[in-house]
Amino acid sequence: MFKGCPISTDSSLVYANQERFLAVLSDGARLCGEWLIQVHGTRYDLPHEPFVVFDLMRGGDRAPLAVLTERVKDYGFVQPRLLHTGGPFSIEAALDALATSGHGALDPVEGAVWRVERNEKIQQCKDSERACQVDFLVKYVRPGKQDVSIRSDISGFKEPRWNSFVNGPALTLKTSMGYHFQ
Repeated sequence: MFKGCPISTDSSLVYANQERFLAVLSDGARLCGEWLIQVHGTRYDLPHEPFVVFDLMRGGDRAPLAVLTERVKDYGFVQPRLLHTGGPFSIEAALDALATSGHGALDPVEGAVWRVERNEKIQQCKDSERACQVDFLVKYVRPGKQDVSIRSDISGFKEPRWNSFVNGPALTLKTSMGYHFQ
């Protein structure tokens, strides 16, 4: 049991929300996201549920952002705030855009992720269809960011610290180790 957690249940996140996940996922696919309920460095007053989806994958292949967004839009999943699309976007511009957090950060946001996708021809012929694919992701973490500075098992705090959040559809959790919030 994790004392003080704002969630009280003995069901798992996935099982309690299986209809949402099954509606989005096809065989062999998985949603990747960040669980923002426990403070690990940045504190949040989340205006949404504490699970943020950032990828839809099958094996090692990432779905393009447009595909991910289309798949999750009707099922209440939260995505990271999109800062920019198009050409180059500097670190300075990203940090300026992050000055106001899209997720209720109470501390400076740790950084940003650049997702580079390209729209290329499926076959090399004049009238070929085009398809978007993810080339790579890169993450910038601002200087001075201290990871896990608030986690109880590392920082010495006696109790874990929890982010606050608005009740949303995904409000239950059971970890793979069998711990649960109660």
